[in-house]
Amino acid sequence: MENESIQEAIRQHELWVKSKGEQGQQIAFREADLENADFSNANLAEANFREAELTGAKFRNANLQAADFRDAILQECDFHNANLNDSDLVGVDLRKADLSKAQLQNVKMSGADMEGCNLEGADLSRAVMWMANLFESNLRNATCRVTNLKDTDLRNADLRNANLKKAKIQGAKMDNALTEGADFSGVLE
Repeated sequence: MENESIQEAIRQHELWVKSKGEQGQQIAFREADLENADFSNANLAEANFREAELTGAKFRNANLQAADFRDAILQECDFHNANLNDSDLVGVDLRKADLSKAQLQNVKMSGADMEGCNLEGADLSRAVMWMANLFESNLRNATCRVTNLKDTDLRNADLRNANLKKAKIQGAKMDNALTEGADFSGVLE
């Protein structure tokens, strides 16, 4: 997709958000090929990226609250400091993506492939990450309070100084995970 078309779609979506649907148009990039596209700093709340190809796309500092990314390919994407609260990321491929300092509260991420992700300093409070693959991911200083990590693969993950208070970790694989300074108080095993 051409950069001008993407920028116009962003402008129309931002107008749609600002006018509460009275003007502009909601982004509907379902199944679109948007590899390496730059959405940094954009207000894309409630955008539809379902099943889109977004490898290498940039979403730095973007507002993606309540966006739909179900089954999208998001390998090596940059979501640093993005707001993804209440978004749907079920079944996404986020391998080697940068989600450092991202807001991921109440996010649905069941079955997501997040191998090698950088989630350092991210807030995953109340996220549902059942059966997600976080093998060799960096969750250092992340907040995972009341997060559902049941049956999640956390092998070789860096959980140092992470806040996992009251997280659900039944069946999670944590072989060779680094847990120094992590807070596991009230964890449901």
